[in-house]
Amino acid sequence: MTDRKLAYELRAISRGLDEILEKELKDDIELKRRFAEDHVAIEKLLQSVQQAKLSGFWRNTRFNVFDVLGRPRREEAHSGLLAWLLDPSEAHGLRDAFLRKFMRRSLGKEPPSTMDVSVSPEFRCGGMRFDIHVKGDRWCMVVENKVDDSPWDDQCGRYREYCEKLKKRGEQAWLVYVTRPARRPSDRTIPWLSYREVRLILESLTPDASAEAIIGDFREHIISDLES
Repeated sequence: MTDRKLAYELRAISRGLDEILEKELKDDIELKRRFAEDHVAIEKLLQSVQQAKLSGFWRNTRFNVFDVLGRPRREEAHSGLLAWLLDPSEAHGLRDAFLRKFMRRSLGKEPPSTMDVSVSPEFRCGGMRFDIHVKGDRWCMVVENKVDDSPWDDQCGRYREYCEKLKKRGEQAWLVYVTRPARRPSDRTIPWLSYREVRLILESLTPDASAEAIIGDFREHIISDLES
C-alpha cells in the first residue's frame, strides 16, 4: 500500500469516527433534554396537585403521574425515576437507603461504599447504552430496566462482558435487571428485581416530605401497571 493510499484511508477512518462521535453526542444531548423536560413537568404537576389539595379541589385518589405525562409504559421515564431514587445525593430524603436495599435484595450484598456515588440514566459507553449506570469507589452496578420488552440474550452477554472487564481491572461490578414479574430474564443466574420488590422497598422507607407525593404515586403506579 502506497503512502498516499494509506493517508487517504486514514482520513476516511478519521471522518467516520468523527461522524459516529458527533451522532452519539447529539443523541446524548437529546436524551438529557428529554429527561430534563420530564423532571420539570413532574415538578410543575406536583405543585399543581399540592395547590389543588390546599384549596380543597383535589378529589382523584388514583392519580398517576406517568399517565398524566403520557408515559405509563415508557422505559426512559421509569429509568429516570429509578436513577433518581438510587442516587444518595438527590433530594428524596432517602440518602443511600434505597440504594442499599436495592442491592441487598437483588445481589444479596450492600455497596462497598456510598461515598461519591454517581448515578447516570441512559449512560453510553462505546456502542452500549445502559438504562442506569451507578458508579462508586472501585465498584459499579449496571441496571437494565424492562417495562414491556423481555431481556435480550445478546444484550445480557454484552453487559456481562462490560462488568467482567471492570473486574479484571480490580473493580467490583454487577448487572441487575428490573422488570415486571412476567418479564423476568430466562437466565436465572442474572441478578433480578421485580417492580413489586421495588414497591416493597419504597414502602419500607420514609422519604422527605417534598418527595413523598411523587414516591407515593410511583408506588400506586407499580401496583396498577407493573406487578403483572
